[in-house]
Amino acid sequence: MIPPGTEAALLDSWDYFLHLAMVLTPLFIGASFLVGLAQEYLPPERVEEMLRARDNGSGNVLAAG
Repeated sequence: MIPPGTEAALLDSWDYFLHLAMVLTPLFIGASFLVGLAQEYLPPERVEEMLRARDNGSGNVLAAG
């Protein structure tokens, strides 16, 4: 038998998981759709050129942050 406090905590955790899944799934699908559009209409050379033009090392600092 699960203690009453533990059961309530498990139900709260399950509710929070479902909430996060419902919020993050559309965001993931939307981001994937936008990346797919970019890959469809922009040639890889142009994307690489755009990324190289902005390469000043700030991305490394942000990633390490």
